[in-house]
Amino acid sequence: MDNIGTKKGFTLIELLVVISIIAMLLAILMPALGKVKDAARLTICKSNQHQLIIALATYAADNDGKYPASHLEAKGSSYLFTWPNHINYHSQTDPARSFNNGGAVHYYLGSYLDDVMSYYCPLSPSIDEEKFQELYSKYDQKEVWDKYNGGSSDISTTSSYCMLWGGWTVPGTQFKGPVRSSDKSKLLVSDLFAKWGRAEIWWLSHKAEGASPAPDKDPVFNNIDTEMVYFLYGDLTMKPTKMKMNAGYTDGHVEVFTPQETIEVPISTGTRFYFPAKWK
Repeated sequence: MDNIGTKKGFTLIELLVVISIIAMLLAILMPALGKVKDAARLTICKSNQHQLIIALATYAADNDGKYPASHLEAKGSSYLFTWPNHINYHSQTDPARSFNNGGAVHYYLGSYLDDVMSYYCPLSPSIDEEKFQELYSKYDQKEVWDKYNGGSSDISTTSSYCMLWGGWTVPGTQFKGPVRSSDKSKLLVSDLFAKWGRAEIWWLSHKAEGASPAPDKDPVFNNIDTEMVYFLYGDLTMKPTKMKMNAGYTDGHVEVFTPQETIEVPISTGTRFYFPAKWK
């Protein structure tokens, strides 16, 4: 006599088949999901740069149409360069000395853009938000340097983005950032894409194939923060491929560019930055 009320379950073989099918589907879908996540982060990166442009435009509206001074600008008799992705560079409690050593972006833009995360791309390695917020907004407080830099008299803070307003330039190069919105030069901000000559490394704010987060300590200078940077070792004669970055312009728009669409701007010690070729 049949046991009409007995429920038949799955056999072990049937379960293994189902699990195998699910695993195969996940293997197929995961790369696609990863691309979707990266596309979303690229959009957030675009939004960050747009917020920077709005802050700069508001500052200019309050200051006779001029963008903030470049954080490279020297206020004294000597000319000292700084990298375009520095939020501050050798900060000092004396603002005049701070300007002579590369300045601090918060001095100009802090009241227009108070959140330091606007300067960091979500496609970059993650950073300690509390640390960088303090280094941004309290750049002139020695106790902050002591907290994060072992008591050093100064500290550098770097961003995922190159900040090119205020006439950022290097003598002898073809690039100059805009001082006013009416200037011929239109590029205000771009993702970090550089080749650091001293250690022969590509520095990237977006991960390229083969790149990895920077080590805890910079391989040459211990006081240069590289938490938000990917390092790519290898053939420095070839630009990385299959990598998309953002750049923002004075008219308010932000657009994608690739390494192959850039021009080279050397600054010092073999370091070379790359900006979108359509900067004019």
